[in-house]
Amino acid sequence: MKQAATWQSIRAEGLRRIHDGLWAPGARIPDEADLAGEFGCARATVNRALRSLAEDGFLERRRKGGTRVALTPVRKARRAGSSMATGLSRMIWRRCRTTWLPRSNCPPDHACAT
Repeated sequence: MKQAATWQSIRAEGLRRIHDGLWAPGARIPDEADLAGEFGCARATVNRALRSLAEDGFLERRRKGGTRVALTPVRKARRAGSSMATGLSRMIWRRCRTTWLPRSNCPPDHACAT
């Protein structure tokens, strides 16, 4: 028996399709019911995945108008405590010459200002 997809795996697949150009900017994506049939899960699971992509600015959702890929993906601010807010608060940034980079991207032999 095939295991039903989680909303996170559907979100990852949707993001892959956007990045690979299978879902072009401005194009309407399949209905939730069609995607639920494709992934073998409930429509509510697909709804949660698409909602997450919309919150991150990759999709534009309109009631009675369907869901389209955003023309220019923009990461939108989320409420406090969300996964994005938590992830950003955990990042440690430092100045490396003239650029701000995550501390983990600094070469070990490079002397960065702290």
